[in-house]
Amino acid sequence: MDRRYKRIVYAVTVLILLFSGYVMVARRSNVVKIKILFSTPYTKDEVSTIAKLAERDINEYCRERESQFVFRVEVEEVPFHDTVVGSDSRDLNVCQANINIFKGLKKGGVRFVVGPQYSQQCEWALSCVGDDVIFISPYSSDEGLAIAGDSLLRLKCSDSHQGEILSRLLHFHGIEAIVISHYNNSWSDSIKQRLVDEYTHAGGVILDGIRSDTGLNMSDTMMEMDKAVERGISEYGCEKVGLVNLNIFDVIHYYQNLENYSSLRGVVWFGADPILAAGLKPIFESYVTDDCLDIKLYCPASAPSYSPSYMSLKEEYEETVANSTVDVVLASMYDACWLYAVTVYKIRSVDVSSVLDIIPRVSFDYIGISGNCSLNRNGDRMNAFYDFYEYANENEEIRLVKYGFYNVTANMIYTTFMFMN
Repeated sequence: MDRRYKRIVYAVTVLILLFSGYVMVARRSNVVKIKILFSTPYTKDEVSTIAKLAERDINEYCRERESQFVFRVEVEEVPFHDTVVGSDSRDLNVCQANINIFKGLKKGGVRFVVGPQYSQQCEWALSCVGDDVIFISPYSSDEGLAIAGDSLLRLKCSDSHQGEILSRLLHFHGIEAIVISHYNNSWSDSIKQRLVDEYTHAGGVILDGIRSDTGLNMSDTMMEMDKAVERGISEYGCEKVGLVNLNIFDVIHYYQNLENYSSLRGVVWFGADPILAAGLKPIFESYVTDDCLDIKLYCPASAPSYSPSYMSLKEEYEETVANSTVDVVLASMYDACWLYAVTVYKIRSVDVSSVLDIIPRVSFDYIGISGNCSLNRNGDRMNAFYDFYEYANENEEIRLVKYGFYNVTANMIYTTFMFMN
């Protein structure tokens, strides 16, 4: 009897051990990799902190629902530099380094990627990886990549959306007529066309659209702008006329050469998102003159939601990373990890085509720390929050001042003084 009992105990023990081993293997087989690909100006410390917070939170979500999946969020830096961003340059070393990293994703068992950061990198990634990997870029916005059916999703609105935001900003300031200074490229054209459509539909008047391209005489361009603004002032008054600049770095030249253009000095200027990203503040401070001290330049900039969940994560992040905060790009990296995790949990699968098919539907119900993450049919973010900044004269010094924000949920523009007693 004792021998039979021992045999039974032995058999049960073996079964338990075999089952435990099976469970361990099963668990290993259900580890899902998410890789965040980042580039300058972000650092590995900043992105790694966001990755750890995302990994912790999405795995807690899965444990609470007894999900079989465990997520591992890894980070890798992808080289890039300003001479490639926004230009047609194909620096061979940078290009090849990017391609090597993208090709290595599949070999490394990575199917879900947060990134790449820039539109040029996204083009490279799609060309060498195809549909075997899903990419969710937190920053790319090139209108040319707004393509339905590819494996690139983007948590930033496409460039043309800035045209709508600029239209709202112009009407908020009571501007009835505008002159648009723009480049002849896809970025500028997409914003300009959306701006013209939205602004005129709401009753605004386009006084003129003036190209400012490389090779054109800058003095002639400024003279043409000045005359167009002068015509507007004579009909609407200087308080009702605005100058919209969609040419980024030329704004610096305009500021340096205003002494001969009185009409340009008499109206409010408006700029697009990259004017802030281009870091013009120190340049303005270096070249500011008495002639342009009173000019105001208003710019929108993509922003996170400032919701309680955002503020909570921001506080955690800032306890870990010194002299840094969670901007909209880092917030979108965090949200992209969540979109992958929620989609995989809902469909109980890591099949790339299945995830790619369902993730846009999941996005409609996901409100992240960067805001509502709803994606349109091209896989691009539909709406976003924006902060509004102004380059203004404060004590004889040009300063960048946040004066308001656009709440996409309420579809309202607010100024900071609305919340001050």
